[in-house]
Formats: sequence, structure tokens, C-alpha cells
Amino acid sequence: MRILLSLLAVLLGFQMAYAGDTDRLAIIGFSKDASYFAFESYGVGDGSGLGYSDIYIIDVKTNSWVQGSPIHMRGEDERLTQSYARAEARKLAAPLLAKYGIDQPFEFLVDNPITEINADHKRVEFDSYHRSFGNSTVTPGIAADNRFELKLTDFPLDANANCQSEESPRYGFSLRIKQTLSGKVLEAYKDIAVPSSRGCPSNYEIEAIVTPSDETDSTVLMALIAYYTQGFEGPDRKFIAVPFTLP
Repeated sequence: MRILLSLLAVLLGFQMAYAGDTDRLAIIGFSKDASYFAFESYGVGDGSGLGYSDIYIIDVKTNSWVQGSPIHMRGEDERLTQSYARAEARKLAAPLLAKYGIDQPFEFLVDNPITEINADHKRVEFDSYHRSFGNSTVTPGIAADNRFELKLTDFPLDANANCQSEESPRYGFSLRIKQTLSGKVLEAYKDIAVPSSRGCPSNYEIEAIVTPSDETDSTVLMALIAYYTQGFEGPDRKFIAVPFTLP
């Protein structure tokens, strides 16, 4: 019995060692002219077991948070469940969401969750819109000029003020967008420094690509990028959003 209990303790300890915060993603939407975009990153804290929610409101043109964002909902009360944290964060964010008119729907062009085993989390292919020709997905004589590839590359960068660990690697990332038909390539984004808000990022992945619905006259796309840092009980997984346009 002691052996079994010891083995169970070892197994539980092993599981806990890799049980960092794994944020979940919820898209809130765009403003009518797609000048602003908002999303939520939420989950249950490693160590505390308490729910939390972070809401980010982004100025698409400057690729920066608006004043008052992000909105963080944290607490030490054991009644702070994930659902409660999310509801309270939405209440706190409501004035800012209203101020920037973020009430327009969105569409997923790519949905690439971490649980999808066969997905390539560094490279995705997608169509910028859907061509409907009955049951046929490939129509002879029609060029696929609406097909694109987004590729993520991470690379080492100097540490920022919030990354003091000498053991943790520090990485930035770049995004390259390519039109499949023409082969035209555009660098959509590249870090020149790691922002202090990211801490010590060690890896990046493409989680999703969203665009405003057809009701919005805009060519902007948003790439939702997951990044990893060392947390209290293992790697933490967080999100950032990067606006880009097609070549």
C-alpha cells in the first residue's frame, strides 16, 4: 500500500509540474470600421485554482492597447470561479467596449486549437473567403487567388525588464503571409524587442485568424498568437493579437 501511495504521489507531482496556466480564447469582436478589436483570455490559475479573466482592447492602426486596457479580473476569494471572473471582467470592460463601439461580429478563417493533434501550429493555410459551387470544392478554370499561407518563425531576442531568469530562453517572432497563386510574400509582423508584458516567452503558435464579418468594410485580419512563459507549476500559455493585411 505504501508503494502504491508513493507511486501515486510521484505521478501527481509529475502532472502538477507541467500544469501551468493554459488560457482559453474568446473573441469579442470588432468596431464597425474595424479600427478596434477585443478578445478575452481566461482560465484557472495554477497554484491558486481560482478563475481569472483578461480582456484586451486593441487599436488596430497602432497595434497597441487602448488606454484602460487590458482589464484584469483576479482575486483571492475561493468563490472566484472561472464563470464569475469572466462575468465580472465583462462588466468592467463594458464602458470601454461601448466607447470604442466594439459590437460587430467576426468570422474565423483559421481555428487551430492546441488540442488539435495533427495541426501545424507554426504554419496555416486558409481562404480569405468561401467560394460556393455546389458540392465541388475545386472548380476547374478558376484560380485560387483567395488562398494564403501564414507562417510563424520565432527567433532569440534580448531579455526585457520582466525577464530576469538566466535559464529561460527569450524569443520574439515574425509572421509572413504568402499568396499561394502568385507566390507574393509580405512580412506581416516582426518583433524588434520582446515587450515586458510577455515576460520570458519561449515559444509561439498560431491559434486563430479572424476577420470582420461581411457587414464591415475592412481588409484587416487579426492573428491570435499563443505564447509560452514559465509559470508557477509549469509553462503558462497566453495570447496576443496581431493585425495584418493580405499581399
